[in-house]
Parts: sequence; structure tokens; C-alpha cells
Amino acid sequence: MLTHQARSTSNSWKLPKRFMPVVFAFYMSSFVALLVSCALVVMNSGIGEDLTIRVLNVYKFAMPVAFISVLSLRTTVLRLTAATLQP
Repeated sequence: MLTHQARSTSNSWKLPKRFMPVVFAFYMSSFVALLVSCALVVMNSGIGEDLTIRVLNVYKFAMPVAFISVLSLRTTVLRLTAATLQP
């Protein structure tokens, strides 16, 4: 069993819960931007030797756009979700 000090040390790298919306937006936008970047590169120029480089070049632009979008649309999406689901 961990002591109190050991527990607090093992969790010291974690952010406080109040940052949950920002952390969620970061992870969600990271995955979505990577998947969309990969799909668009393959669709537009095919699979080749330099696929990884091309995907990362698109990702550099897509990630900030996706992150800002997820952060700014969060409230609207939560409202739409609440309006769509039964109570």
C-alpha cells in the first residue's frame, strides 16, 4: 500500500480536474486531426515513400485548427447533445 507521500508524488504530473475541457479538447483534436490528415493525404496524393512526411506537414496545420474548433464548439455541442437525448 502506498503512503500518502508516495501517492502524491506518483500523481504530481497530473493536472487539476478544472483543466478537463482543455485536456479533452487537446486529445480529441490530436486524434481527429491526425486521422483526417492521413485520409486527405492518401486521397489526394496516394500512398508513397514520403507518406509520413506529407501527413505530418498537413497535421501541423490541422491540429491547431481542430484544437481551437473543439474548444470553441464545446458548449454548442453539449447543448445539442442535451437537446437530442431523452431526459
